Amino acid sequence: LECVVLLGKPNPKVSWFRNGKLLRESERVRYIEPGLVVIANAREEDDGEYVCMASNIAGNETYSIDLDVLVPPKLITDNDADRQRNFSVIQGRSVFLPCTVTADPPAAYTWFKDGVP
Repeated sequence: LECVVLLGKPNPKVSWFRNGKLLRESERVRYIEPGLVVIANAREEDDGEYVCMASNIAGNETYSIDLDVLVPPKLITDNDADRQRNFSVIQGRSVFLPCTVTADPPAAYTWFKDGVP
């Protein structure tokens, strides 16, 4: 995330905020220079509004960035129905075949029978 401060007298102090809270350096969040923050190995929980604030005694200016971390589809097998691999059904009755997925953006589903969509 980059925020370029063009001018200010005295030189402005640059601070970063995420969802209204001061963004602190950590193992994955590094301040490379006052206006440049690197988030290594971005995760879904890094989603949010990031605000760069340049301030000095004369005032402050802010710049906002919305970060959306995209997540590949992941099958959820938290319950017995999702883990079951073999199903039986009486002819003429309905059968429910679960496939629970989490993804951002939402995943598209394609069912296959004997290798054919």
